[in-house]
Amino acid sequence: MKGPIWYSPKQFQTKGYTVPKTWDDLISLSKKIADSGTTPWCVGLESGASSGWPGTDWLEDIVIRQAGPDVYDQWWQGKAKWSSAEIKKAWQTWGTIVADPKMVLGGKSAMVATAFGDSGNPMFTNPPKCFMHHQASFITDFFTKANPSLKAGDDFNFFMTPDIDTKYAGAVTGAGDLFGMFKDTPQSRALMKYLTRRRPLREQAGHGLSGQDLGRLREGVDVGEGLPLRRERSHARRDEYGLLEGRARLRERPDEAGLDTHEPR
Repeated sequence: MKGPIWYSPKQFQTKGYTVPKTWDDLISLSKKIADSGTTPWCVGLESGASSGWPGTDWLEDIVIRQAGPDVYDQWWQGKAKWSSAEIKKAWQTWGTIVADPKMVLGGKSAMVATAFGDSGNPMFTNPPKCFMHHQASFITDFFTKANPSLKAGDDFNFFMTPDIDTKYAGAVTGAGDLFGMFKDTPQSRALMKYLTRRRPLREQAGHGLSGQDLGRLREGVDVGEGLPLRRERSHARRDEYGLLEGRARLRERPDEAGLDTHEPR
């Protein structure tokens, strides 16, 4: 699942922060944290030859919530240009966070140099160096491997990226794994059959969550705020990075969000 924003419930409670319900609330909270002298966000875009894809997740979340599923479809299909008003606005909306050095730990240079799997760890230092981290649901595995003492639900939890335009309330993106069988044997068929059963799929979906929270996730409920995770299918899309022909990279339009570091490519 794409779109979760991770945070520490303990730190939010200590600071008196509340989970934002709208995009405006999210920006207001970010500014409040920044004004207190701590950067609100941790962002890491480094991923070897695939560097930049965490930024595409941000853009996808903004486009589908701000311009809607139809524009989102036109975008990955190549019918809406990267220079179109809707896509440019998405870059600029993201830029209100990532282009402001007070908003992101380490600023622009740290964002492009920090590995995506490590970028959320500063939330768990004492004192925390950031308070929020935007990343897909798989990131919990990285959290717990780097910080074995963390407990899901207590030390980390998430809320979904808030709606931007209420016309597209509940819009969400996601990704998926594919299973391929390259040699047709009874053993291979048995494995494929097992992997597509409900139990292993549920276990994979809830990896890194406590037993209680996994039960709530199975019911389609946000583990922290009781918000429905099941979305209207008309507002659900696969992530654009996996759909866009040619696998467009974040570096194609870094200037719109204020991320151009002027480094040779």
